[in-house]
Amino acid sequence: MIGDPEPALFTISISRRRLQWTLAAACVVIFIGVLGVSSGVAQAAWHYITGHNASVTGPVLPATHSKYSEHETEYIPSRPPQEQAERLLQAAVNHDEGATEVIEKLAPTWYGHIARTESLTTFENEAMAANDVRVRAAAIEVRLAILDLEKTPETVSRLIKEAQVDPSRRVKVTSLLGMLANRGVQPQRVREWLLTWLHDPDPKVRVAAVQALAMIGSEDSASDLLKIIRDDSDPQVRAQASHSTARTGMLTEEQRWHAVPELIELSGRLTDPDRHNVFDALREITGRTDLQDDTWAWQGWWDQRLNQPKTEPGTSPHP
Repeated sequence: MIGDPEPALFTISISRRRLQWTLAAACVVIFIGVLGVSSGVAQAAWHYITGHNASVTGPVLPATHSKYSEHETEYIPSRPPQEQAERLLQAAVNHDEGATEVIEKLAPTWYGHIARTESLTTFENEAMAANDVRVRAAAIEVRLAILDLEKTPETVSRLIKEAQVDPSRRVKVTSLLGMLANRGVQPQRVREWLLTWLHDPDPKVRVAAVQALAMIGSEDSASDLLKIIRDDSDPQVRAQASHSTARTGMLTEEQRWHAVPELIELSGRLTDPDRHNVFDALREITGRTDLQDDTWAWQGWWDQRLNQPKTEPGTSPHP
């Protein structure tokens, strides 16, 4: 008796399918191999989907999905406050979407329950250097919780009194006041005191006041920094004002771009090292590292830019 033909036909069908897939895979390998021999495309393509020997140039190659997971959001409140702060700030530094929102929600519960540790200090420093102002704001929230500084007018009053009674405390106090003002606690009152301390005989206090003004991040404090570059008598203070205008503190990219015309104008009136510091600030803000310490070159570039409308955020003459 002849066996049932259907299993044989099924086996033949499977074999043909396997043969087709094998041939197709072989063609792809051969094609990529041929391209790779002549142009390196195969290697680039493979490196794009693996982390092995990944290139440091080229398009972004994500390591994770960059989102604080729903599971983490539900899990983190069950952990001790110290662990919450460290894990969340690390996630914020990694730009995990949603981490800063969770920090804002939980930070009020951390007061009196978290302390500065080596790891948390590392995350704080990295967060304050982040390109995202939200991450810097999250670092401020953590710092205030560590120091148990409630965001109230009473805290501002107490710190101001400390600085008035003991001038040696002013360097530290100015930084704390700048952070409180940034979080919306009496920003105008704090700014006025910082401007007063810009006349302190100790240059270190004046440098700290400059840093605190940048920490406030308001339009008024941005203008104050430019005035300091023009008028302060100490070169260290003027240098800090240039640096703060370009990079540190809580000014946004847009605010820094708005300072560009005045920085260019200032570069033509100052002498070195102030002049060089201003040019460094311009290069930092605009990314134009090809332009040297030449006011006319910068002014020509800016005028040309004004006549070439841009639509991308951060690249417009008037961001």
